[in-house]
Amino acid sequence: MAKSDKFRDECGVVAIYSHPEAETLAYLGLHALQHRGQESAGIVTSDGMSLHIHKSMGLVADIFTEKKLSRIRGTLAIGHTRYSTTGDSALLNAQPIMVQSNKGMIALAHNGNLTNAGEIRARMEAQGSIFQTSSDTEVIVHLIAQSREHTLPEAIADALRRVEGAFSLVMISPDRIFAARDPRGFRPLAMGRIPAPPNQHQDTIVFASERESRLAFMLLRCRSRAASSSTFIFRALTAASSDARCRKAASSLAASLPSKRRLTRI
Repeated sequence: MAKSDKFRDECGVVAIYSHPEAETLAYLGLHALQHRGQESAGIVTSDGMSLHIHKSMGLVADIFTEKKLSRIRGTLAIGHTRYSTTGDSALLNAQPIMVQSNKGMIALAHNGNLTNAGEIRARMEAQGSIFQTSSDTEVIVHLIAQSREHTLPEAIADALRRVEGAFSLVMISPDRIFAARDPRGFRPLAMGRIPAPPNQHQDTIVFASERESRLAFMLLRCRSRAASSSTFIFRALTAASSDARCRKAASSLAASLPSKRRLTRI
């Protein structure tokens, strides 16, 4: 198939803050965003101490088996499903990109294009920087690492002031989630909240690069205490929703998941 004939819908990003099964929610979010990229997918999680990553070429359901997800358990997570707008279609360019920097261990997932990435990259390479990918996402990572700001939030803000274009991105450190988009909001980035169940003290915050994926997160309330380890509970928000697309998306998501990860609607 000629490259010009490929289906294109940029990339999809998700982020989960404060959930005991953040990796599973990230998987579900990427599954709902699969149409935005079919080349590769990846998830990075944090257990509060360190980051864990799994990414590969292919479709979300094929990459993230239950065994693979069990190896990256965490309470924070970011995920990415990729269509290569810039950079070659190769595992090296699959996201999130995770690095150990002078600001600590960080990982970043990015959707969009940076119009001045080539210029910044050329200048950094002339100064001795080494790039491992051909994706312009790595430019942001280098800008953060080279920032003269002393804290990670300030370094991220400094880096984003230096780039131009249309983008949304999510980032994870061992104890925090960051989300940002370009000043004009050309790339979508929705934020949602899942109320904490009685046995948890903090609500779960989710970010997704489409509204439908954010609602898919909100439908997922919590595990049933009586359910098996691979059964999840769907809230009846879809039934109450006046948006037919949301109901259809939720039903499709439940039906398309592998049987071991099938969602139960109540």
